[in-house]
Amino acid sequence: MSDIVEIARLIRPYLDNLVDESEVARWNQRISELLAVDSAGEQVDDRLRALFLAHPVVQNWVADTLGDPDLRPPEVVAGLSTRGEPPAGDRVGSRLQQYVCPVNQCTKWYRVSSSEVVPRCTDHGEVLIEVRR
Repeated sequence: MSDIVEIARLIRPYLDNLVDESEVARWNQRISELLAVDSAGEQVDDRLRALFLAHPVVQNWVADTLGDPDLRPPEVVAGLSTRGEPPAGDRVGSRLQQYVCPVNQCTKWYRVSSSEVVPRCTDHGEVLIEVRR
């Protein structure tokens, strides 16, 4: 899986904070469609990049996430830094609880704190499940 497809899976739980409320459903729908095309074996990296470049806040979020050696969203990195975790690049991301959609892994989310409520998949309505490593 390419980094940009991984970003598409990661961004979905954060869209509420990145785009206007009226745009969230449209963004989720478009990402969902492109992830389905990717699952069918067709290349979607360029289309995802074009989508992400269309919104400056999303573009910055994607750039920040791509800039992390473990592809962690900026919210996760910020949460770790407030907990006094080691800096990026030391594989601390491997200790985070990682959750995915139980249907087809179309959404991925990191739990930084045990007080965070595990979200539901936008596409399937299922509570994300922890990935056991």
